[in-house]
Amino acid sequence: MPSVWPSFQAYLTLFKAFQGAVSARWSGGYSQTNSPLFRFAVAYSDHETLSQAVVRCAQQIKGKLGCQPDLCQLLITSRTSSRHGESLRFAPSFVQECFSQREVKPPAIIGGVVESLLSSPEQQSTSQEYGVSLLAASLPEVNIHPFHSTSTSLPDLGTTAWQQLLVPPGQGRPGDNAVGLLMSEPHFSAVDELLHRLHGAMPWLSMVGGVGHAPAWGEKSLRGALFLNNRVYDSGAVGVLMSGPLQIDAVVAPGCRAVGQAQTVTHVVADGYIHTLNGQPAIQQVFEMTKAAAPNLPRLELFFGVDPSGAGHAFSYSMQSIDQLRAQLQRIIGQLPEGALKEDPQQLCGMLFSCAGISHADAEILAELLPAIPCQGGKFQGEAGPAAGKMGSSMHQYSSSFGLLRHSSLQAAMA
Repeated sequence: MPSVWPSFQAYLTLFKAFQGAVSARWSGGYSQTNSPLFRFAVAYSDHETLSQAVVRCAQQIKGKLGCQPDLCQLLITSRTSSRHGESLRFAPSFVQECFSQREVKPPAIIGGVVESLLSSPEQQSTSQEYGVSLLAASLPEVNIHPFHSTSTSLPDLGTTAWQQLLVPPGQGRPGDNAVGLLMSEPHFSAVDELLHRLHGAMPWLSMVGGVGHAPAWGEKSLRGALFLNNRVYDSGAVGVLMSGPLQIDAVVAPGCRAVGQAQTVTHVVADGYIHTLNGQPAIQQVFEMTKAAAPNLPRLELFFGVDPSGAGHAFSYSMQSIDQLRAQLQRIIGQLPEGALKEDPQQLCGMLFSCAGISHADAEILAELLPAIPCQGGKFQGEAGPAAGKMGSSMHQYSSSFGLLRHSSLQAAMA
């Protein structure tokens, strides 16, 4: 499906407003850097005008990053996108215009509309339902290949791009890896198949991402909105595949805690409701099972299903697995060189893709364990990340997917 383009008259009106915002808030340039290390910065704005919000985010990025970004991830809440209508169609163009310079390639842009945001590095425990968040990354020596897909076929990146991506780790430059970011429109049901196809082509690929929020256009459409470079799409998935001296440590923490043993469905009534389990009334079996397995838990939502880990559990409580997420993040932190989090935290970047249905405890953990690292996050309708016991990434539900992006030399320098 072609990208969403507004009318020419609307473009002129919005561009004039954008120029006014830039001239009012933009000053000076920034220096180029020859540093081999990565640099990251995150900004947030809740300005009532979308163009102003983007400019303010770019202004913050300019001061924090100090150099031209190679990649930007733009997240806008659905309340913001629905309010601004036509402006949403130009949001990624606003970002590229803010970072445009003569004879300098503009940054690649990926992103979309989400339900809410992790507001800022200084306020990681706060979830914002209105606003704009911008992540910018300077990634020297990294090849960045943006794509938009509406099928399960491998993206058409060109021969040169695939030649770069299909080099397994250890057969190219020391420390080179392949990392991907992906964001899907909620109605693109083939996104999991696309992830599996990418993994089939690159078994070593590490990928994180999420399913955006809909509706993104207010009453005009029930579709979501995806950003890729200067275009906006309302179908499929967008992403970037990157190759070079980079690494992402990705973890997925479930939002449910398994309880109880699997039981046999012995009677189903005509309308599809389960009537008995193991020959006993289903409601009685559920009550006794949950009371015995977790007597001290508060009254929470209950999910039915078989635990995919194979442990034989039948039910899950709607409860964020806090201890598991904390333990996984502590393991990642333990693999970093001593002092990396304090001496130069901007060489690391955290990305959180959290289910819209679970609590904000994951953001509080980030604030606790990674207080100085630039982190961007939001609430999604599906989360992409590594699957337990499997190679590659898959789509998850009711979970939090987190990735820590860094230069591969940080691990090589590990004591």
